[in-house]
Amino acid sequence: MTTTTEEFLASDAELRSPPQTVGDDQLEWQLNCQKREGNNIDISLDLMNYASKLYWVSWKYVLTVKHDVNNEILKQTVMNSTSFFSSQILRTLDDPLARSDTLTVYLSVRFYRSCVYDLSDLRPNSADFPIKLCSENKVVYVPRAILGFHCAYFEGLFNLDHYTEHSQQMCELEKGPYWSFILILYQLHGIDVDLRSVNSQIFKDAVELADYLQCDTSIQLFEKHLLTLANAAIKTWFLTADRCRMVKLVRKILSVMTKDEITALTPHHQKYFSEVNMKDTVQDIMERMMELL
Repeated sequence: MTTTTEEFLASDAELRSPPQTVGDDQLEWQLNCQKREGNNIDISLDLMNYASKLYWVSWKYVLTVKHDVNNEILKQTVMNSTSFFSSQILRTLDDPLARSDTLTVYLSVRFYRSCVYDLSDLRPNSADFPIKLCSENKVVYVPRAILGFHCAYFEGLFNLDHYTEHSQQMCELEKGPYWSFILILYQLHGIDVDLRSVNSQIFKDAVELADYLQCDTSIQLFEKHLLTLANAAIKTWFLTADRCRMVKLVRKILSVMTKDEITALTPHHQKYFSEVNMKDTVQDIMERMMELL
C-alpha cells in the first residue's frame, strides 16, 4: 500500500487497502493507515467479517515501511497468537510523512493455526441456545454447556421447564449491548482479549453485563485488568467494583485514595455511602479512614 503526503491528507488522513481473504476460515482482512495526533500514523489490521464470530489465530507477520522507493525505515517481524475482537494495531509511526513525499507499507502474513466460533447459525443436532440481544435486535447461538457452567443467570434459566435441552425457545436479553456480550463470550470460550484495546464504553458495559449474568469468570478477568490501571483512572471504578463484588479492586482503590476522597465515602456523605453494597467495603472504608487520621 503506497501513498503520497498529498493523497493521504486529502483522504481524511486514512488509507485502506483492498480487502483480502486468507486462510481456511475465510478471514477477510484490510490493512489500514490512520493519522493520529502529532502527525503519528497507526498501522492496523482490520477484520472485516467478524460480526457474530469469535476469532483466534497463531500467526507470523512481517511489516515493512519504506520512504520513497528504496529507503527502508522499518522492518518488524512478530510471531504470536491473538484474538480479533477489534482491530489490531501493528505499529505507530512517529511523524513519518514529514521526512518523505511517499510512504509504502507492506504486510506479509503466515498463519499456523486458527480457530473460529460461528455464533450466527444454529448447528444441526447441537445444544446451542439462541439469545436475542434486544438492544441491537441480533441473535447469537451459544453452547448451553458454556453458558450454564460460567453464568449463574443461565444456569437458573436452564432449570426452568420453558428452556429444556434442544428446545429452541429463545432468550431475549434486554440488558447489555451486543459487543459487550460478544466480549464476554470470547472469555467464556477461553480466548484471551487484550482489554487495553477495547473501547472504554464497550468494556464498562461488559463489566455491568457480566455482573447481571453472574458470570464470575468474566468478573475475575475484568478485575485483573482494572488492577493494572493508573491511580487516577482506577478511582473512577469504586462504586462499580463494590457493586460487582471486586474485593481486590475495592481495596486497591481505597489504598490510593486521599483523605478527602475517603471522607466523601463515610456515613456523613449519604449520597455516596448509601450506594455501597458489600459489608466488607464499609469496614475497609473505615479502616482506611483510621489510617489517614
